[in-house]
Amino acid sequence: MSFQGDISSFSLGDVFQNLAANQKTGSLRIQSGGSERFVLFRDGKAVSYSDDQGFSITEWLVEKEIITPEQLEEAQRRYKKAKKKSLGEILRDMEILKLEDYTSYLSTLIQETLYEILSFREGTFEFLEGLEEDLPHREPIAAGIAFQAQSLLMEAARRSDDWENIRRSIPSENEIYLVPPMNRERLLTETEDEVTKEAIHLMDGSRTLRKVIAQLPYSRFDACRAIALLIAEKKVRPLDGSVLPQVARGKEDPKQVIACLKTILEREPNNRPILEKLAELHAQLDQRDESATCWKLLANSFLDEGDLVGA
Repeated sequence: MSFQGDISSFSLGDVFQNLAANQKTGSLRIQSGGSERFVLFRDGKAVSYSDDQGFSITEWLVEKEIITPEQLEEAQRRYKKAKKKSLGEILRDMEILKLEDYTSYLSTLIQETLYEILSFREGTFEFLEGLEEDLPHREPIAAGIAFQAQSLLMEAARRSDDWENIRRSIPSENEIYLVPPMNRERLLTETEDEVTKEAIHLMDGSRTLRKVIAQLPYSRFDACRAIALLIAEKKVRPLDGSVLPQVARGKEDPKQVIACLKTILEREPNNRPILEKLAELHAQLDQRDESATCWKLLANSFLDEGDLVGA
């Protein structure tokens, strides 16, 4: 059995309350802003979360420098072999992280994410009954995580207006913003907020906003709120196509570089160096159709100017 609807007509808060009141067990699929998210319910309580945006407790632990990439690699190797052990138990056995600390980090990460999605005002949802304990949900279920809908809704409501302001200032986390060097010291002197100070240090033109948010040693909510305020007050500026060499030489994952360049391309649709770099990156990832599309757009830009040789 399933039910579905539009978030603008039936809020996610109402959906959570409905599932709690009826003690439902199943998966809530949410589509909003081009992303897909899943919240797993058991007897009306939220017990797990996954999405197509890269939600991962392992990546989070590395980004916050709680564990090293090398430790993660070894833990994941053991994880694949030990099918009856959770990652938290493996990290405990490796004497890297206490199990209770791991569980606390995972619980907080899911909780913070649920607060955010409960503020969505647009999109669709669909609930499918039946518990699917597949790989993305293995860790939260093993940790015994369970959130009462009412407690989630109260905190989500308190943060709702803040998230609306954040999304207005940060329409895309694939953007790269820069604090002008001439203003950096002044801004650091003027602000007393530690989150903002660290954001200023990281926004040096070499990281996407997604990476800055991930690397800040604070909650996603606090990090996004500080960055959104800097953008709203025009204390930082987005990079344009002139920074292609800087972006292309970065150590970012090629997929993240592609996302960044596509964001710049939306503002500068005829930027030929951007199109060429995108074509090369797509080819590097064996995404032939996407690469061909970029080459075609590049050729058309020359043809529009009557440059047959360039095309």
